[in-house]
Amino acid sequence: TEKLYIPYMENDVHNLNFVSVKVGDVNGSASVNLTDNSLDTRSVFELTAQEMNVEANETVKLELAASDISEVYGFQFTLELTNAELADILVDNKAIDPSHIAQLGPNLYTVSWNNITPIQNSQIFTIELKALKNGKASEMIQLHSNVTKAEIYHGQSLTTNKLSLKFAGTTDQGFVLYQNEPNPFHE
Repeated sequence: TEKLYIPYMENDVHNLNFVSVKVGDVNGSASVNLTDNSLDTRSVFELTAQEMNVEANETVKLELAASDISEVYGFQFTLELTNAELADILVDNKAIDPSHIAQLGPNLYTVSWNNITPIQNSQIFTIELKALKNGKASEMIQLHSNVTKAEIYHGQSLTTNKLSLKFAGTTDQGFVLYQNEPNPFHE
């Protein structure tokens, strides 16, 4: 049987030989309250892509990789493109099912992917883009949490971390705080 209907389940039910897969909100952290201002203290996990110059009408594959994570069971994020079109998103060199990608507007997507078999290599996923104008890859793609929280789920306990995207080969460090020189409080 593909479906089981169990009304008002209040106790454990045994011997049904049923396996379920939860799709979407993998760890139950989705906020249905639009005024929720709770603070999130999870650490940020950084995905790295190689910076490249892209010509108009060129299709490129941006491999998003990480060296310090294993057993990735899922990820989700908001994807925003500038002067580019989304061609595909691949995991293990296979296109993910279109049901894991929703286009919310021109160049705005929400992506949520999960699997019971984890990704075991450093290349987490690949985003395939078609450039509409000449430019740098880092100027064409943003991965953020504006619609769907940018998160990755890894390890047997489904540890959750925030996701960010960094381009290797760029010099932009963003905001950096250095020690005062001279330090007025140093003895």
